[in-house]
Amino acid sequence: MRSGLLVFVFCASFFSGACSLMVSFDEPGEPACNMLPPDCSIESCLEKPECAWQECNPNIVYYDSPPSCDQDQQCVYSDTDGVECLANFFFSEGNFYGLCDLNRCPHGGVCIQGMVGSPAICVPYCNVSSHSRCPDGGTCYNTEDSSLIDVCFRSDGCDPVKNRGCGSGEGCYLIFNSETSCLPAGPQLANDRCKIAWDCAGGHVCSEIVPGDTYGKCIKVCQEQTQCDPAETCVPYGTYGLCQGPVPVK
Repeated sequence: MRSGLLVFVFCASFFSGACSLMVSFDEPGEPACNMLPPDCSIESCLEKPECAWQECNPNIVYYDSPPSCDQDQQCVYSDTDGVECLANFFFSEGNFYGLCDLNRCPHGGVCIQGMVGSPAICVPYCNVSSHSRCPDGGTCYNTEDSSLIDVCFRSDGCDPVKNRGCGSGEGCYLIFNSETSCLPAGPQLANDRCKIAWDCAGGHVCSEIVPGDTYGKCIKVCQEQTQCDPAETCVPYGTYGLCQGPVPVK
């Protein structure tokens, strides 16, 4: 998971000519530390001053933060408990944007659960103002639920209307205006109850809480009126739209 770039140079500094031999290669799956700020989850970055060990604090709870706590612990944050050190037992390896492993995620992510029977997904957290970098090419989105924690999703370019472009067991979800992401898919269909988008099947979103209920409802994504039921309207939302029924008269 962590290591660095191995470079072998057969060359002496006092040679006046070019080096006689240079061989450079990366060990498989082990990137070089060539990003700014350095990604402290990569072993080759640990020599950088920015990756020096720190006491656990709210600024180093992300996936690429410098080491903290004891050797077998990680620094985490919650709205209720603030920052604390947790044992490695509570973390898993390498499944950001995928299914949680026994409700565990890699350090820097949180396992978000929906309704019973729906997938629980590891979502990396970030901060759009102070720490916007996300793992594996993800983008940081503002949740407006916390002053510190926002969340990462990968924009995959899948089709949320036809629910195409994702792997087996995944659905295409509209995550922000016109951006879409492939995530493990839930079973709920249009007008079924939901707590989070992936309670629903791909090609749907989960509404805000329905008045008089504790859940939202799954709403189908559309681009034209023919893709909705006759009693619904394809209401524009970014590049796409949402199939919505008539608003009840109060």
